[in-house]
Amino acid sequence: MRSPRWGLVPVAAVVLAFAAGLGIGATALHGSALSSLAADRDSLADRIRLVSAERDAVRERVAELRRTMTEFAPSVVDGTLAGRTVVLVDTPDVAEPARTAMRDLLEAAGSTVTGEVRLTSDFTGIGQTDQLRDLATTLQPAGVRLPVGGEPGSLAGALLGSVLLLDAPSGQEQATEQERRDVLAALRHAGFLTDRPGGSADAVEPAELAVVLAGAEPTRWLSRFAEQLDRAGGGAVLAGPGSPGSPGDGEPGAEPPRVASAATPEGRLSAVLALRQRSG
Repeated sequence: MRSPRWGLVPVAAVVLAFAAGLGIGATALHGSALSSLAADRDSLADRIRLVSAERDAVRERVAELRRTMTEFAPSVVDGTLAGRTVVLVDTPDVAEPARTAMRDLLEAAGSTVTGEVRLTSDFTGIGQTDQLRDLATTLQPAGVRLPVGGEPGSLAGALLGSVLLLDAPSGQEQATEQERRDVLAALRHAGFLTDRPGGSADAVEPAELAVVLAGAEPTRWLSRFAEQLDRAGGGAVLAGPGSPGSPGDGEPGAEPPRVASAATPEGRLSAVLALRQRSG
């Protein structure tokens, strides 16, 4: 009667030993998994450091190239726009250094910047389209034809083009001085234009060519605006972030060239060269 009770002892010992073995094995496997994870973590950290170092090296290289381009750009464009006149038109999100640098490079190319027109967010937005359309048809200078049924961007481009740009074939003004002042003053009063530093928006003189500067990627509205400026005078260039288009072929009515942002030296250089090609 005693043997079955004593027989339980070896069985219990085996069970305990098996359980202990499982615990030791699990601990060993857990430690191995942690070691593997730690190794993977260290490897990933090394890769991140390597990629970060490569990124920083590329950024420094780009910055170095841009410094070099900024230094030599004036000599590259020297004389390319000799005797030409250019008006600047920019959106409210263009940084002041970009405006100044664009103006400086245009002058280094030999052109005369006749003034700068600064658009407001109401002008570039879509909330005031009816008012802008009404102003365009009301302020239309005598003898100037606006696009029939055109969208506000096209109408605004044609209106400003008629007072800001000279007629390409004749080189003559398309509007009288009073008409130009009336258009610019009315658009400024309506909140579509703002004064430039050191002068009034209605003191701009007409020019042969135009550069439109955009701080953000140009919308379809702004593209249509630039297209009408291009049609109104001897040529226009749209400079803004995003994918640049082809430099254009200089044919009247063709879409104006789209270049990189004027906030970069390559964008400014491309703008001057594209404007030279556009003007013939």
